[in-house]
Amino acid sequence: MIGAIGGACAFIGPLWNVVIITYATLLVPNELLGRVTSAAMTLSWGVMPLASLGAGYLLTALGPTGSIWVLTSVMLVTAIIATVSPAVRNAPPPPGHDEPA
Repeated sequence: MIGAIGGACAFIGPLWNVVIITYATLLVPNELLGRVTSAAMTLSWGVMPLASLGAGYLLTALGPTGSIWVLTSVMLVTAIIATVSPAVRNAPPPPGHDEPA
């Protein structure tokens, strides 16, 4: 089961990165693109040590099964919030995107 989850993450993660970076590249003005990209990378890579610390704490306090349930719940809540978020649902289409008639 863990191998299947790892495989799915290894497949979906790079696709997600390409979509998000392409979308940002299309929407952010060229003169700000470096700053926006570096800020995004600082945030995403900067929380990794804290996430590792939190995962270690969860494993110590709840064990492997409890940790998986907590992390699954966090991911589910995050996905629901992103799905219902007006900012995500009403994001402008990429420039040059033709709407279907």
